Amino acid sequence: MNNGIFVSQESYAKKVLEKFKMFDCNLVNTPMEGSLKLSKFDSGEKEDPTLFKSLVGSLRYLISIMPGIMYVVGVVCCFMEFPTFTHMKTTKRILYYLKGDVDDRKHTNGFVFLWVVVLLLGTLKSKSLLHFLLVKLSMRLQLLAH
Repeated sequence: MNNGIFVSQESYAKKVLEKFKMFDCNLVNTPMEGSLKLSKFDSGEKEDPTLFKSLVGSLRYLISIMPGIMYVVGVVCCFMEFPTFTHMKTTKRILYYLKGDVDDRKHTNGFVFLWVVVLLLGTLKSKSLLHFLLVKLSMRLQLLAH
């Protein structure tokens, strides 16, 4: 083994997938759809807030070892009080992405680069434009990684 400290939460990630019955889910290359627009005023079918909070909490813990999901987890955190089917579906997509990372270990991220972009774009007044640009950037980074 090389000198250094290695942090792995692979076993925790697998437990999260099992807990939410997502271990046999389909894989996706990005943690969020690029054109998705979420709203607190979504009139879709309501989901169990306790289950949603548990799922989001598990994902927040995984941010420390997978900073590539930080933005998307931050987005879904906004809907913890009254989650709908759309919010749950979006959150489960993060698990689909996580499943791919646990299986093929190809997860790479532009963490430092992403923070520079966030700082530069943080002055934009339009949150939807910022959201769109960050999702597109994340998707491009994933395509380059594969």
